[in-house]
Amino acid sequence: KPKHKKFRTIFGYMKSTYEKAVADFLAKPEVYALTGAEYEPFTLYLENTKPIPDFFLKKLNIIVEIYGGHPKAWQRKVEKNRDYKKAKIPVISITPSEIYNLDYCLLRQAIKLSKTPLAKNFKPEKFMKPKPEWLHNLRMQVGKIRRG
Repeated sequence: KPKHKKFRTIFGYMKSTYEKAVADFLAKPEVYALTGAEYEPFTLYLENTKPIPDFFLKKLNIIVEIYGGHPKAWQRKVEKNRDYKKAKIPVISITPSEIYNLDYCLLRQAIKLSKTPLAKNFKPEKFMKPKPEWLHNLRMQVGKIRRG
């Protein structure tokens, strides 16, 4: 099992160099003043997944997801994006190829998306508390695991 490095930023420790690059970009005073970025601020309880967004751009009301280059990243990206779209959550996905142009791929796209009804109507708190059905299903799954 490989050792996981942690990369220090103004937001705390990041799990990957891609997250660090985005964090460093969002920490620039002029960018931070526009976005009010927060790192892993909350958990969202969606129908099929329970994602913790990488960043939340508070002033723009946008979620940012960063997808790495590991083999399962593509599958995870497809699942998360499907669930975000279904729940009508404004999200910007950043891939390794976009890390080198964050001014356009992140900032300009976030500003553009923030002006849409999708972002204006997004209420993160609506997704922060698990629904009773979700908790019931989780308890059932845990019970099955315990019974073996």
